[in-house]
Amino acid sequence: MDSAKRTRVFIRRINWKRTIEVGYAKPSMESLWNDMELHIVHSNPNGGTAVVGTPYGSDSPHPFLSTLMDKIVSLGSGQVDLGNFDPNSVGFGGTEPYCRYARAVSPEQIQVLKDAVADVIKDLRALDEEVDDESPFTYVEGSGKGPKEWGQLNPHWKVCNNGKLQSPIDLLDARVEVFPNLGKLKRDYKPAPAVVMNRGHDITVKWKGYPGKVIINGTDYNLLQCHWHSPSEHTFNGSRYDLELHVIHLNSKGEVAVTGIVYKYGQPDPFLTKLLEHIKRVDHNEQIELGIVNPGIIKFGSRKYYRYIGSLTVPPCTEGVIWTIVKKVRTVSREQVRALREAVHDGFEANARPTQESAGRSVLFYTPKV
Repeated sequence: MDSAKRTRVFIRRINWKRTIEVGYAKPSMESLWNDMELHIVHSNPNGGTAVVGTPYGSDSPHPFLSTLMDKIVSLGSGQVDLGNFDPNSVGFGGTEPYCRYARAVSPEQIQVLKDAVADVIKDLRALDEEVDDESPFTYVEGSGKGPKEWGQLNPHWKVCNNGKLQSPIDLLDARVEVFPNLGKLKRDYKPAPAVVMNRGHDITVKWKGYPGKVIINGTDYNLLQCHWHSPSEHTFNGSRYDLELHVIHLNSKGEVAVTGIVYKYGQPDPFLTKLLEHIKRVDHNEQIELGIVNPGIIKFGSRKYYRYIGSLTVPPCTEGVIWTIVKKVRTVSREQVRALREAVHDGFEANARPTQESAGRSVLFYTPKV
């Protein structure tokens, strides 16, 4: 018996793909591509993943999807509570140990699923570029590939030069609008498997399981990864600090929300303390398994924050990012900053984009009501 049969896994989610991702062989061995594929995703306590896939052909409505049609149509970019849900109602259509044939689904059901995710793909691709891109750009001015030239290096990066909502910016207290109704930043983080990655232009911790979320304006943004920039990218009243942490989240519509925390030299940061030896060992384009990492260790230190709409701070500089910058300047040791700088290759020992024009953007400031 192989390890897959011996491992107990727990169902995590169910999702549909518009076209089948794996070819389905007829008895004649002719490859046949069907109209849709259902993925039932499971995980075990060690972060392993197991997926059961069922292909569908366009024909009569599928009973399970029929019970969800109204909710899918009204879903939008949020979520709908289904109440108690029995995953056995999905139905595999047989008792084989794996799927050998296509199930039926109506053309109308396929179209509803297409419409529900039509606006997500573009934003996800842009985020993927930011998350894993190793393209030839640098932070060195005058190199021909520095921040002022990013928009000329790739046709997909034009917004880096001509965008009107670029980040980072200088956060001037004299220009912000105090807005108590923004409410406390709600975090619901959970321990999950993670890796530390050297992406060349930064050091990143990426979670593999479900590490929780933040909630902004009633919308869930799931935690994906975090990375560091040195010196800080955002400035406070013209002052630049020694380090900045970006915590990246994504909602179901593909929209990005980033929490930024700025640091000055002082006592070591607890989160970096747990990661320091791994950071020192990870080589360029490599990653090291960290086991279970609790993102709740990341300390904000204050309930006060700035909020504005900006962009990713590396190519492709995609705009529409919700930025939350914690007001309190926390501390980090010189050794920790040195380790982050030395881990990446020489061209990125300083990996902070210069501040961009605010272009009249509204910057809100949340402070708890007295």
